[in-house]
Amino acid sequence: MRLSHEFPSQSISLFDWFAVEQTGLKMFSLIQLENTLLMVLLSLFITRLIRHAREASAMYVGGLLYIVGYTVILYSNSLFLLMAAMLIATWGELIHIPTRQTFLARIVRDDARSSYMAVNNLVFQGARIIGTAGITLGAIFPSYLMALLVFLLGVTGMLIVRHVVSQLEQTHVPMTHAKEAAR
Repeated sequence: MRLSHEFPSQSISLFDWFAVEQTGLKMFSLIQLENTLLMVLLSLFITRLIRHAREASAMYVGGLLYIVGYTVILYSNSLFLLMAAMLIATWGELIHIPTRQTFLARIVRDDARSSYMAVNNLVFQGARIIGTAGITLGAIFPSYLMALLVFLLGVTGMLIVRHVVSQLEQTHVPMTHAKEAAR
């Protein structure tokens, strides 16, 4: 919504023989395409990159990259900054999601797996509700305020996750590495 209303139309030319009119809607499509391609091309590279990293640290770094990338996307109207922000957000997603899944797999008791998975699915439903509310709020609040709100919600979520992980580490729940969870 924001890009379709706020992104200024730009003409992008390549060596004066090829020009494309870039609108907000086309920009949204372009960053979605970038995200998809980066997911396919970088997934194995990122998995190998974080193989030897401490899982909790990788999860925090990935989450922070994800938050920062999408915060910039919510505010910027620069073509190249939006592309760079999507690269950062995708890297964060590729780092954060496998480590998060590893932690979830390790804390779930076998006899309560379905209950944990049901509660975990509520997280995604809650995110959809917040996203829907965000669309409504985005019609009222300016872009910088929405970006700040998303940043603060993301950082708050990361602090909650950090608290939970520190509690798990204090109770000595053994954590395997993300590569083992991916098997």
